[in-house]
Amino acid sequence: MRYTVTGAGPYQLSEDAEPVAELASADDVVFVVYQRCYGLAAELLQQAGWVALHGALATIDGVRVLVAGPKGAGKTTLALRLLFDGHPVEGDERVHLRDGDAVALPRRFHCKPGVERHVPELAPLLASLPTTTAWIDGAPQTITAFDPTECGIGWQLRCGPVDACVLLSDTDAGADARVEPLPTARALPLITEHLFDHPGLESPAVASTVAALLRTAPAFSLRRGTPEDTVATLRGALAGVDAHA
Repeated sequence: MRYTVTGAGPYQLSEDAEPVAELASADDVVFVVYQRCYGLAAELLQQAGWVALHGALATIDGVRVLVAGPKGAGKTTLALRLLFDGHPVEGDERVHLRDGDAVALPRRFHCKPGVERHVPELAPLLASLPTTTAWIDGAPQTITAFDPTECGIGWQLRCGPVDACVLLSDTDAGADARVEPLPTARALPLITEHLFDHPGLESPAVASTVAALLRTAPAFSLRRGTPEDTVATLRGALAGVDAHA
């Protein structure tokens, strides 16, 4: 795709000579182009048989973990806390699955307002990062896009098996973090709930993709507490999980 930008604010954005949008800031132009490229990548992956899931991918003490949950469940906050605690994180929002393998879609981490309360290491960085406005629960929110390499943290994506699956549950106010084993029969429908729509793919094909993932990856239910407590509790639960690597 070829993009053209004209104007000096507002900006006129065109894709392959077709008008796309009028945008107020240069950051908004970059974000829209990014979103459209991201959407095309997702479409091509789907055509190749990959199934997309709302999830994060991280390696915790050598164990590659898929963290699934709906938007707003806290995946990004947990992923960022893990990242700054020294655990490799591949993605915070969308993971693609096929034949037992998983790969995160490459994109910046999307930080919502207030994330610096839980990940204070981000506080001095936020003002210098690109932002855009997104409508969340009917209200506009400023989303900051964070690339770990810009502050010296390694960031590498890979395609391969997952060692464990973690399903985020609701957080009780003031509750401690808690991890419990999740039987495969229960985990299968719960993970399927967090899949993106896959037009053109039959339900049995989607279900078999999730089943292939769970065949070698034990599942857990995670009730979040504070980010620090959650990470410590999760590390303890994963200590007995065998890693494919």
